[in-house]
Amino acid sequence: VLQAKKVDPHLFSLVFGESALNDAVAIVLFKTLSTFLVMDAFGDKSSLGVATLKFIAHLLVQATCSPLLGMFYAFCIALALKAVDLRGHEMLEMSLYVMAMYVPYMLADALELSGMISIFFTGIFARRYMAPNVSEATRQHAEMLFKLFAFLAETCIFLELGLSVFGLSGKYQWKFIGWALLAALLGRAASIYPLAAIYNLSL
Repeated sequence: VLQAKKVDPHLFSLVFGESALNDAVAIVLFKTLSTFLVMDAFGDKSSLGVATLKFIAHLLVQATCSPLLGMFYAFCIALALKAVDLRGHEMLEMSLYVMAMYVPYMLADALELSGMISIFFTGIFARRYMAPNVSEATRQHAEMLFKLFAFLAETCIFLELGLSVFGLSGKYQWKFIGWALLAALLGRAASIYPLAAIYNLSL
């Protein structure tokens, strides 16, 4: 929608980045808390303080190692593309450029880190350091390919969400739904307004 309306690219980056990081943090929090639930189910009765420290440590590891992995991989591929000129081999150059966006996700998943955060930072640094080292044709083809993948992924997600409504069964916990919506709105407000204020200061 923002691209169709041709809004300020900085606004698009802020909204998209905030949304993507929100999703990534939500996944990390879910995995961390579900681990504690499994520990409790199997009789691991750790104290609240120990469990809290484990939770904070796990969150810090995810928040630091996942971005670092994405940035490090992007730097390595950028150096490789700079050292080896592949502009005469378009298919090989295109393959390496596209795979560089997917490999960090697999590495992060294998290391039990957040793949979404890793590829998010890989994309940021790839645009800055990898793109200048490939040909213009590769950049254009890769951009079209990424837009195609993004469109197909969004379509599949919306179809899944829409069709899953018909498969819901059981009781609705309206109290839980209400608190969840309130928490989501407060979380959005707590992140969007400070970011908007910081951006306005830079104008």
